[in-house]
Amino acid sequence: MRGKIVNIEKSKEIVTLAITNALEDKVKVTENMQLIGGDSLLDSMKLVEVCLALEDLADEHGFEFD
Repeated sequence: MRGKIVNIEKSKEIVTLAITNALEDKVKVTENMQLIGGDSLLDSMKLVEVCLALEDLADEHGFEFD
């Protein structure tokens, strides 16, 4: 973490927003929804879209997204 305090609730909000955007607001995103696998609402392209959005946000805020 190197001196930065991580706000878990804010992090959840950011991830939820990225998933909501990828799903184009068609589904209510919940904390317990499956993100990968057969029952996921995200296909592989949407999952990549979420990862890229999170990577961009991490860059903007000085965090490494891996």
